[in-house]
Amino acid sequence: MSLKRLRLRDFRCFEALDWSPGHSWNLISGENASGKTSLLEAIFFLGRGRSFRTAQVDRMVRSGADCFDLVGDIQGQRAHRLGVRRGRGQGRWRLDGEDLRRMAEIASLFPVLAVDTGAQVMIEGGPENRRRFLDWGLFHVEPAFLPIWRRYRQAVAQRNGALRTGVDDRSLSSWDQAVAESGEALDRYRREQVGNLAGQFSVMASAGLNVAEVGLDYQPGWRKGLSLAEALMRNREADRRMGHTLSGPHRAELVVSVEGRPARERVSRGQQKMLAAALLLSGAALFETVRDRGVVVLLDDLPSELDRDHASRLGELLGSLTGQIFVTGIEGSRLQAFAPAESQLFHVEQGRLRQ
Repeated sequence: MSLKRLRLRDFRCFEALDWSPGHSWNLISGENASGKTSLLEAIFFLGRGRSFRTAQVDRMVRSGADCFDLVGDIQGQRAHRLGVRRGRGQGRWRLDGEDLRRMAEIASLFPVLAVDTGAQVMIEGGPENRRRFLDWGLFHVEPAFLPIWRRYRQAVAQRNGALRTGVDDRSLSSWDQAVAESGEALDRYRREQVGNLAGQFSVMASAGLNVAEVGLDYQPGWRKGLSLAEALMRNREADRRMGHTLSGPHRAELVVSVEGRPARERVSRGQQKMLAAALLLSGAALFETVRDRGVVVLLDDLPSELDRDHASRLGELLGSLTGQIFVTGIEGSRLQAFAPAESQLFHVEQGRLRQ
């Protein structure tokens, strides 16, 4: 899978842009605030329907405009055209000229993964970051996952509403059953995903950090030895007091360990970034193995924050993947030293891009 052409209008600092990137490595140099990260953000938005920088759509609209437009031509087994218009109070998604009600169809066609300067949040941040990563991978490799994920979220929301309105135990039991059935199914998928990721992550983390042992430990979000139905029953009074469900996959944790201890306690902040990159890229590698096609990987300014040895190791990890790669940095010469000789170099300045 690759992005053949990207067109922007009124996105961040870009009034208009028509860009045809290379099919393999694309290096984008430019000073801070020149627009290089915005290019990656636009690509990410096309594939995910959100930004990796902000939750506020208005911030992505160019000053003085009401909305932005993104159009991407992608090439996989078939060619497709993706389109989005977002702005203040409006949103529209299109695939091959047809309007869509949901983003999921575009996301399944255009898998994209971002590794940015805040990547260490995957190691030191809250568990929601790691849950989101697991679920991204499952969405792309397991067709039955998304309906179960949606069913679970709906069941938890309805149970929470029932808790807050003070329904009796008999009425609450029906929501317990819905949460337990969908939650146990979601848990099984996540456990399988962690098992599949573990080998890829071990190889990549060992190569990237030269450590003897790394691990992934999935904790389901309820007490060990209990079924989810039992946990919901035992915690019912606590749930009533809090007004929301305290047990289930929405409380799950993926613990990343190095040499038997939680990674956040074992490695430096710089090493956390490298470890996070290895975890994210192991997801891309697993996708390639299962789906036999590549992920579009976006690497935002991370090489400049690593020493020469770790930057070289990161380049080798990226080189083991088959998908299209976009890397930003301030100095073009350093990007070229990090990447293969056949990479294409672009330079962005004040919202204008040139090769």
